[in-house]
Amino acid sequence: MPHAARLAAAFQSEFGLETEYIPGSGGILEIRYQGEIVWTNNDRRGVKPSNEEAIAAMRPFVSG
Repeated sequence: MPHAARLAAAFQSEFGLETEYIPGSGGILEIRYQGEIVWTNNDRRGVKPSNEEAIAAMRPFVSG
């Protein structure tokens, strides 16, 4: 399962969120919620968050 699909499944399971994958370029991955950047690897291209890291980063945006 591709990384984006695993993250989508994790967000669905944890928060009930539907997600959208928008292809980018240059190895940059951004996770956004309502227009806000939740997580980015802009300064560490190629690094991908684990499901746990992505959920922890998303939690304050969804809960707050």
